[in-house]
Amino acid sequence: MTVLEAKTGKVLSTHQVASKPTPAKSAPVEVMFSPNSTPPVVHITNMLEDTLWAGIWDPKSKAFTFAQVDDFGAKEQGMPLEMLYNKKGDRLFVTTAKTGFVNLYDNSEPRQPKFIKAIASAPGAHHSVLSPDERYLFVQNSFLNLEGMSDGSITVIDLKNDKVLGNIDTLKSAGYNPNCIMLLPNHFQNSGLRANVHLH
Repeated sequence: MTVLEAKTGKVLSTHQVASKPTPAKSAPVEVMFSPNSTPPVVHITNMLEDTLWAGIWDPKSKAFTFAQVDDFGAKEQGMPLEMLYNKKGDRLFVTTAKTGFVNLYDNSEPRQPKFIKAIASAPGAHHSVLSPDERYLFVQNSFLNLEGMSDGSITVIDLKNDKVLGNIDTLKSAGYNPNCIMLLPNHFQNSGLRANVHLH
């Protein structure tokens, strides 16, 4: 991980976020600042090492310290990809493409998110979006058309009861794989919930 000072472009530091020696091939995928966190905390998904990491900012030294906070391999999952927070920032959702799960965390303490449960989605679980009321989570299940990680469906999860309501197979049935999913802005929504889906 490389830390840059945004206003100058100066490289402040570079860190290895892996448990193995260099070259670790851990493949960090996504870095996200946890909302409403003091001090600032970033979360990192490591795709090939199957881990979740946290980086804690020290404003005095202007440096992050990094530590592993979860191991998806121990949960028999692989390829952690996407992270998503609720508006309040006290929930963290992490998808894993192998064999397709959404992991729910209590993010009240971002320095050490507390694992709640894993909900089976479908192979290739990748991008996700929350409904505006945060009652439902929609998960796009395909990752680069890779074998065993390209189900092609969209899973709908009821977050009130933390269970899968069902899958949307419209694109899958037509032979397509959704590549990304996002909610349309409010001024495009005349009624109900609409989503924009990019295809492979």
